[in-house]
Amino acid sequence: MVSSVVGRPSSSIRGENGGYFSDEDYDEETAGPEDVFESIFDGEVSVINSDTEKHGNINDNNQGSLEEIKSKEDAVTVTEEYVVEYPEGGKLAYLTLFGCFMGLVGEFGLWNSTGAIESYIAKHILVDNSDIAISMIFALFSFFVMFGTMVSGVIFDKHVEIIRIKRLNEGERNMTLKEKLNDLIDFSSFKELTFMVLTGALFLNEFALLMVSTYIPSYALSKGFSESFSLIALTVFNAAGVAGRIVPTFLSDRYGNFNLVILMSTIMTLTVWIIWLPFGQNLGAFTAFTIVFGFAVAGTLALTPLCTSAISKPKDFGKRYGTAYFFVAFCNLISLPVGMALTETHAGYDAMVAFAGATCTLATVCFVYTRYRVGGLNKIRI
Repeated sequence: MVSSVVGRPSSSIRGENGGYFSDEDYDEETAGPEDVFESIFDGEVSVINSDTEKHGNINDNNQGSLEEIKSKEDAVTVTEEYVVEYPEGGKLAYLTLFGCFMGLVGEFGLWNSTGAIESYIAKHILVDNSDIAISMIFALFSFFVMFGTMVSGVIFDKHVEIIRIKRLNEGERNMTLKEKLNDLIDFSSFKELTFMVLTGALFLNEFALLMVSTYIPSYALSKGFSESFSLIALTVFNAAGVAGRIVPTFLSDRYGNFNLVILMSTIMTLTVWIIWLPFGQNLGAFTAFTIVFGFAVAGTLALTPLCTSAISKPKDFGKRYGTAYFFVAFCNLISLPVGMALTETHAGYDAMVAFAGATCTLATVCFVYTRYRVGGLNKIRI
């Protein structure tokens, strides 16, 4: 069903991207919020004259305006598909969930296994290559996993915009590279100190978790544990993450997203300094570390989108989240080579562990400051 569109004579309808439907047909007046009525029942969208039509009176002049706008090459066409109905339960909802699961298996399933793959390749395949060179393989993989959020974030924001407007995107051809990049990366978000500090927290948190999860098997082998146990340790780490994805997000509804992410980041920090660094050579202590750290890591990963959405407008969430992880991708590019370089120092893997503890500590500080910027020192759910 195509809705009718009525509007003021010689007025423009400005799109969200700042462009006009037809510059030669309209001037630069923008339809205000009071001039738009959107029906969520049948998908109809109408632009009404605020002075006359919303009171139910349409005079001859307004009728002429309607005919004039309709004749301008069907300036606006809105379909009922504009209103998206999401499945709530039933076959469609579970098919959507299954599709997401299958898509993530190829991405995060492989990503969570990089530790086992890295240790096997270093020991059995690329034996003549340096450890730093091998680490770059997985650093590049992790980089492109996160780099893609720059594009997917924008698609997330705009995928429901299926309004077909003739000549709407004619100006796209003349956009400069800078303008096109600005449509993908929201650099203006970094003018907000809160967003900038939160991005720093994500950067530091990702630095630690990627380095730890990748080098758990290698660390175990360096301490004299068997190869089978090194792989079991990684499996335990990922298994603990299942509960870590569920429990913190469930509690965040009651205690607040920022409060829970601070708690999870603090647990990460304490387990590194209190368990891993001093007692990592002990089999039981190392196993306990993989369980607790794996739980806390998964908790922070599950809560960071919620924290980002809390400081973003709904229409900008995807773009801002993609922007944040665009910069986090560069962390993935350097974290593994840095971690491996630290293992080749005199302190060996203990140097890498200490560095992971330092990044966890700084990430926690950034999360705390972000929470302070949002809610101050008030004991509230935030």
